[in-house]
Amino acid sequence: MIKDKFQIVVVDDSEEILNLYKEFLSDLDHEIICFADPLEAKDHIKNDAQNILLLILDYSLPEMTGLELRSQTMQAAGDIPAVIVTGFYDEKMAIEGMKQKVQAFISKPFEQEEILNAINEYSAPRLSFLNEELEMKESFVEESFPMVEEIEDLILVLEDDPENETALNTYFRLLHTIKGTASCVGLNVIANYVHYYEELVSDLKAQKTKVNKAVIDVLLEGLDRVKEMYRSISEREELSFDPSVEVAIFQKDFTKSEQADSNVVSLEQDSPRASTYKKSSKKSDDEKIQVSVEILDQFMELSGELTVLRNTIIKNSVKIDNKYPGDRDVDTLKDSLEEMYKVSSTLQQSISEMRKVGADTVLRPLKRIVRDATKHLNKDVEFETSGEEIRLDTSLSKILSNVLVHMVRNGVDHGIEAPDSRKNIGKNPQGRLSVDLRLDGDMVLIDLKDDGKGLDVNVLKKKALEKRLYTKDELDKMSAQRVFHFIFESGFSTAEAVTDLSGRGVGMDMVNSSIKNIGGKIKIDSKVGEGTQFQIRAPIPRSVLIIKSLLVSSAGVKFCIPLDCISDVVNLEISDGIKIHDVSGAKMIRHHEKLIPYVSLRETLLIDDTNTKEGSIVFLVHEGHHYGVAVDEIFEIEEVVAKKLASKIDKDQLFVGATVLGEGEVGYILSVEGVALRAGIQKNISVEDFGETPMEIDSGYQDFMQLEFKQKGLYAVEIDYVHRLEIFSKERIEYTGSKPFVRYQNRPMPLLFIDKMQEKFESDLSVIVLRYDGKLYGLVVSHIKDIGQTQDEIDVSMADDRMIKGTVFINEKTVSIIDLEKVLSESINLNEISDKEKVAA
Repeated sequence: MIKDKFQIVVVDDSEEILNLYKEFLSDLDHEIICFADPLEAKDHIKNDAQNILLLILDYSLPEMTGLELRSQTMQAAGDIPAVIVTGFYDEKMAIEGMKQKVQAFISKPFEQEEILNAINEYSAPRLSFLNEELEMKESFVEESFPMVEEIEDLILVLEDDPENETALNTYFRLLHTIKGTASCVGLNVIANYVHYYEELVSDLKAQKTKVNKAVIDVLLEGLDRVKEMYRSISEREELSFDPSVEVAIFQKDFTKSEQADSNVVSLEQDSPRASTYKKSSKKSDDEKIQVSVEILDQFMELSGELTVLRNTIIKNSVKIDNKYPGDRDVDTLKDSLEEMYKVSSTLQQSISEMRKVGADTVLRPLKRIVRDATKHLNKDVEFETSGEEIRLDTSLSKILSNVLVHMVRNGVDHGIEAPDSRKNIGKNPQGRLSVDLRLDGDMVLIDLKDDGKGLDVNVLKKKALEKRLYTKDELDKMSAQRVFHFIFESGFSTAEAVTDLSGRGVGMDMVNSSIKNIGGKIKIDSKVGEGTQFQIRAPIPRSVLIIKSLLVSSAGVKFCIPLDCISDVVNLEISDGIKIHDVSGAKMIRHHEKLIPYVSLRETLLIDDTNTKEGSIVFLVHEGHHYGVAVDEIFEIEEVVAKKLASKIDKDQLFVGATVLGEGEVGYILSVEGVALRAGIQKNISVEDFGETPMEIDSGYQDFMQLEFKQKGLYAVEIDYVHRLEIFSKERIEYTGSKPFVRYQNRPMPLLFIDKMQEKFESDLSVIVLRYDGKLYGLVVSHIKDIGQTQDEIDVSMADDRMIKGTVFINEKTVSIIDLEKVLSESINLNEISDKEKVAA
């Protein structure tokens, strides 16, 4: 909404001089508004400050001087540059001019060139600022009007179903977003009005007020008033709207239903106001057209079909080439296919770019939010952003824009302390807040950091107890990360009072649900007294998902596995030492000296087939999931176009989608996360994830992790204590006193040396990470062997007082079982290393 003309306001008591200004400035693209009466000028400046580009004030005016006029309008128009025209000039005027932010004094009589130069020099920053403000208001109107339309639908849903909680929650979140965004772009009239509107909907959510006919009437009437405000903005009219009077409709007594003929105006498609808005919202720039995202999506679908056709033709051309090797026509066909591939790829990229907007449209309004919030809260915050040059899909940009509005406002309000508080604890009185946006493959990463007071786990737990969300026992078992995520729960807020900035516990709930709905995630890292960092990971949306995949088969059915998720492929027929073990009822496989879950694709997808044999294992890694999936056969790598499956077909979300393969077959694209969930695999899997209690041995077998020391003999520990298998470089070893340890999972982990010969650290250490009594210990060994099974009970007659619990017979060999309780109780003596040995290490 770039303004056609801004105002240059000229104040001079001489009509002759005012006419001279009009003549001098007639060629400018801005409106020249002249006042001979300074009192009239003062009222105009205060009321229309957002449209004024520059003030030209004569010093000698009736009733006041030009400097006094500037002083009396500073609060409303202090950001407007001003110049004073005067016949005399002294030091006192210069000092006063500096106080009143006067850009320059121009001496009488003045020349046309002098006035024009002053306008060009001093109005340029203001012009840029005003255009930016108007662009943001235009974006607000265009982007949030669909929310207004959705609210109207939700009101009608509530009229038919007053108990519809989902509709009411969505209604409230949309209002909350409109209010926050309007405030950000300086539309305080809308923000103030919607604040009171929101109060009524909040009462409906809390069931203080019941939904009835009278309430529905007021909800519609209030929405009509919001639409009228939108229309005024789109037509560049002044918002002649007094919220203090209009909001009275939300404060009625709704305990009794009003008469059926309540004054309600519904905005239908053909109503004058709706048509007026839609007409005025259109761009006037003939060189630009608006194309709906839906049409672009259709183009992307067609380009995806080209990819499928290309793959089919390529496979057919290979067959023809095999039949007629060296044929010139076949070679020409292959060259044409190569060109077709380039064209289709370029087409897809071009359409994707058409859907994108600059990230600056997301980040730029945040500066205004911080500025307004700090002014409202009397705080001092340095705010930085990065990543403005990145281009984002328009649908993602809208979601991130709403999300960051709430998060930045919360960061200023709840995260960063007041200047005096920061100073008292030794911090810089000025707080720091930053938003960093970047791309990582197919993900958009956003880091939002502040150096404020941080999240206090104890405070969050106390609030959760007060709200009866969890019991004390449940809270005691929760990790800090889980407790941090309480702030995303609906209605959860540590604010002591509700303000127009925050405190309802709704904004962060909207943040979490918005990110989850697009398949994203939020991670929180916070330390009390140091600050908080939120990391948002959001996938880049694609209308047509073209995935480079590995084709595999299981029980005669072809599947596609995204190539980005594959870490390794092992052929079971030619590999050596691949064994599947049962750990606490879960199948595990050792890969690169680590135990990871094992999944049979045939069994997981419940495919009944015994005619084929699983011949390969594909090792998958994706967002915390790491496991090996057994398949029958491995084929080639191929680009496939993913088509979404209906939710009725894929209830468990096992597939990213389906595709048509080159030969015309239908292939299913596996979801790494979906298959993991079906198989019961958790993220960051470790042995204790399968249960901390001793496993039930229905078969009569016990499992042991076998190992060797430099001293002779086979040893083992019970598999229930094994957490992970690791290799640590000797450089990672640290000491506390005489005890060696390594940093592991952000904590010091003691190292246990049963074999004194290994304490010389001649090479990297093979370590079995053990969990005992809730703590982790690293048992240093010479060699980690395999998991062994036996039905024998431990023979305690071979126990000793130092470290051996007894022996068992595994694979026709006697194995000594280490007594962890004894080893740990004597760990001080076991870990004592002489100074001489330390030097040797």
